[in-house]
Amino acid sequence: MTTRYPAPTTTHRVYVKDALAGAADAGLNLADSDMFYIVPTSTADAITHTPTWVQNPATPTQIWNKATNAWVTIKRAVTFGQDVWNWGYKVADHETGHTFGLPDLYAFNGEQHQYVGGWDVMGKVSGHAPQFLGWHAWKFGWINDNQVSCLDTNDTYSTTLNGVEHGGDGYKLAVIQSSDTTAYVAESRKATGSPLPQPLRAVESRPSRRDSVRIHS
Repeated sequence: MTTRYPAPTTTHRVYVKDALAGAADAGLNLADSDMFYIVPTSTADAITHTPTWVQNPATPTQIWNKATNAWVTIKRAVTFGQDVWNWGYKVADHETGHTFGLPDLYAFNGEQHQYVGGWDVMGKVSGHAPQFLGWHAWKFGWINDNQVSCLDTNDTYSTTLNGVEHGGDGYKLAVIQSSDTTAYVAESRKATGSPLPQPLRAVESRPSRRDSVRIHS
């Protein structure tokens, strides 16, 4: 019987464990890596899509690491499917985002890309500008705290934003707190490395909900 992927969590865990156990037996030192990418051949058509696997701390996944003669706990892995041969690096970007805690930004009901469209790779990977939103870049540490202009009280203010694509000093984000768990975030996108214009976008962030980000033009 052929098991098609994405598979149930238990089956996915077995697949990850089998693949990495084989790599360890072949001499790969699993202790050198914090996460793993498992890539099938282009003819492995039973593995259709690319899910991310993150361990359940209550049931740790351990593999005997021949290189160090010790057990290694596997915490994160991306198991690529046939979609990687179509979307390429964008699939890797999206799934790696999951390993760092980012959620999917597409909807599971209604219009699939109603929230962020093609403005973030955690949404529509085939979109016109599928990079990470500035909010995510801030969480990753790519944008420093001193590059974020914040307003957490009822007031009016103005600020100047530099494009998130460019380095240097200056503000990359403007954040206006709207409640204890929500905020409006503005960032400036420039048409750098993209054939389409990328205007200033306003972003409403809802960290406590599954649809955690919604783009407003």
